Amino acid sequence: MSDVTYAVVTYVDTDDVGNLATAWGQLFDSQGGAIGLAGALDLRVPVFYVGELLVLDGSGREVCGKGRKPSKWGVRCDEFDSIDEAVARAVAVTHASVQSEGGDE
Repeated sequence: MSDVTYAVVTYVDTDDVGNLATAWGQLFDSQGGAIGLAGALDLRVPVFYVGELLVLDGSGREVCGKGRKPSKWGVRCDEFDSIDEAVARAVAVTHASVQSEGGDE
């Protein structure tokens, strides 16, 4: 598994649409009715979250899950060769993010 890199999302652009994608799987109103294509164009959800831990292949794409590629979106990542270092960074980044949003310790 030496061909993978462990990455932690450290920044997401919240002021722009650089980290937002159309939520095709969430095209329903609160009563379960379909919104339709017009509503879908306005429904956007984040692609990445601060503190998210990713396993990337040699081309920088997730090796499992949705196969997202952070470099295509408005995010920054720190990369590590060790999963332990990546987990420690993810915890630190997540804690700092919660603190900056005024969350509990």
